[in-house]
Amino acid sequence: MDGEKRKLLAVGKSKNPRCFKDVTNLPVDYTANSNARMTKEIFTEWLTKWDNELRHDVLLLVDNCTAHVVTVKFEHINLVFLPSNTTSIIQPCDQGIIRTFKAYYGTGMRKNVINVIDANLGQELSYKAWNIVSKITIRNCFRHGGFILSSKEVEAPVEKPIDLSTELCKEWINIDEEVQNTEHVTEEEICEEPDEKPPSTKQMLEALQIVRRGIQQRGDFDVF
Repeated sequence: MDGEKRKLLAVGKSKNPRCFKDVTNLPVDYTANSNARMTKEIFTEWLTKWDNELRHDVLLLVDNCTAHVVTVKFEHINLVFLPSNTTSIIQPCDQGIIRTFKAYYGTGMRKNVINVIDANLGQELSYKAWNIVSKITIRNCFRHGGFILSSKEVEAPVEKPIDLSTELCKEWINIDEEVQNTEHVTEEEICEEPDEKPPSTKQMLEALQIVRRGIQQRGDFDVF
């Protein structure tokens, strides 16, 4: 609860995506499975790596889902599963940590919308956004979840992009709220899906030009 952060873990579909020249040089840790979801194997591997680096004991609060059920006993990490249907109430990540990260990431992506479709900028933006999330924000989120009883620390709210309304900013942050990103089925039920060939930079730029023309013709500038 002191605000310590780990490097982000990104989960994709391909072990060596064509859009990345070398996944080992990304500013985040990268791994993959056929559905781009967190699985027991990925979670166990991530925990094992962290446990080997630790020199002190930690208690890790995790949601009660299939992907978080591991059988390995760690030397320094103790997993505590939150009660079902309480995530939105007491899980510190849901008290503002994820929302703050998304806001910083969204601001960075909007400033680099053309460059995001090329190279590794998406991962770099994730790295930078996570670095901006402060220790005070993390501690406050633990406090909101009821894990800290001391007086509340005060931090300025995340700055909203000046060209977005409050409602659109909220929609942007919550755009992937219903996306399933963890494993909820057995390993036998997971279907192996072939890797999708990513569109070329030319194709994506052409698509952006179509969107731009559509906005100009319709006059929906306020949407963006």
